[in-house]
Amino acid sequence: MVPLFSASPFELGEVSVHAELEFLPDQELMSLWEQTQLAMAAIEGNGGSAKMAHAYEYAVLMEMQRRLAGRSARELFGSDDVRMEYDAKRSPQAELKG
Repeated sequence: MVPLFSASPFELGEVSVHAELEFLPDQELMSLWEQTQLAMAAIEGNGGSAKMAHAYEYAVLMEMQRRLAGRSARELFGSDDVRMEYDAKRSPQAELKG
């Protein structure tokens, strides 16, 4: 993978940044997001424009959201019971009892 801010889009050739993000493990994707935050703060703190860093951050966030949207309640919360408890509390019968 190309290091974070070392290459221009022209140097990347045919490789899509979005395609590369898809193959990163979750922990590496989160680490990359954190590094992007630090880079943006450093660039903007020195009076520079972090426009490309913001675009990269957006791509990382969209990949994170895509992954989360496809996960089950068990993966997200450790149990499918979480959703059932939530639904039970919102049911009309629960409102009549409360």
